[in-house]
Amino acid sequence: MTDLRMLGQLLRALGLALLSYLVPKRRGLFVFYPTFERGAYAGHLAPVFEALLSDHPEIDCLWLTNAPATARQLAALGRPVACYARYPLWTILRAEWLLLDSFAQSLAFGRFRLAQLWHGTGFKRIGLLNLNRAGLRRCLHRHHYGKYAFILAGSPADRRRKIEAFGNANVFVTGSPRNDVFFAAPAAARRPVAGPLIAYCPTFRDNGDAPVLSPAFWPALQALLDRTGGRFVVKRHPKERSLKVPVDRPAIADVTATTADVQQLLLAADVLITDYSSISTDFVLTGRPLLFFVPDLAAYTAASRSLYFDLETLLPGPFARNETELLAWLADLSWFDDPAYQARYAAFRATFHQHLDGGAAKRTVAQLLALR
Repeated sequence: MTDLRMLGQLLRALGLALLSYLVPKRRGLFVFYPTFERGAYAGHLAPVFEALLSDHPEIDCLWLTNAPATARQLAALGRPVACYARYPLWTILRAEWLLLDSFAQSLAFGRFRLAQLWHGTGFKRIGLLNLNRAGLRRCLHRHHYGKYAFILAGSPADRRRKIEAFGNANVFVTGSPRNDVFFAAPAAARRPVAGPLIAYCPTFRDNGDAPVLSPAFWPALQALLDRTGGRFVVKRHPKERSLKVPVDRPAIADVTATTADVQQLLLAADVLITDYSSISTDFVLTGRPLLFFVPDLAAYTAASRSLYFDLETLLPGPFARNETELLAWLADLSWFDDPAYQARYAAFRATFHQHLDGGAAKRTVAQLLALR
């Protein structure tokens, strides 16, 4: 992004800031403004929105979306929603609280009370620790981060990282609201090895797309699924474009377009395959098998922006370095019951989650209301 473009964004942010001091706030108006996936009703924001609506009728909640289909869906459910085609200026200016899930450059200055329910708890350095941020861009980000009155964290270690990343100590360990779904219903017993639903959810690469699975992989996978009665579904990252999934394999499907909330896929999956995605930190709450397909681990580590962790030490494994190893790990899941593996799995879960009770959304709401 050029400095000239950043200068234009800086001037727009300053103009909005001026208006924020002129327009009176409407007390009790909590506006949910997704800035990561603007059209989705998901992530940490959605369960907090639902908790506020159900437990605090005295609060006026409003969900902002730029997706007409999402607006229709929420309206049909009786949820207060506003669909915008251009910047929702008046609503943002009037809000007592604005709840975000990513950076919002237009809100870097001015009289706004911001809650940051950051969209991921991953391994890459974010915020001020992301060395790709420089010049005017870094200045804009620093001012924006400093305005957060509430920042969500899942564990004490996550809190420490976010204090440093955002240069802001207003970080509260309330847990991850999007993961409350894993505790909302009685945990399903693990299915037998025969007939598992296997989900593959890779992340994107800063310097390119995820490795492409070879043409030879798909018939070998289909043969394995035929033997086990299993199914294999792919959910691509929103920024990933290169991964192609065959449409002529009966037990294999790309569900990217039909999966609005990836947590629902994780809830249903018996096995998750991922790579360097923070989705693994969510899935460990299910207590189900987790595989890492990492044929480009060395290249990813070298080319990615700096990481918080040594991934080979942090991740519990097992690691599949090629397609043959991936198929072998899938064919026999007995490794999951090994006590040494279970200890690594539990340690990985504890790194990212303090609360294991499904109460994150309610704790988040309670903390927000305490800060009013």
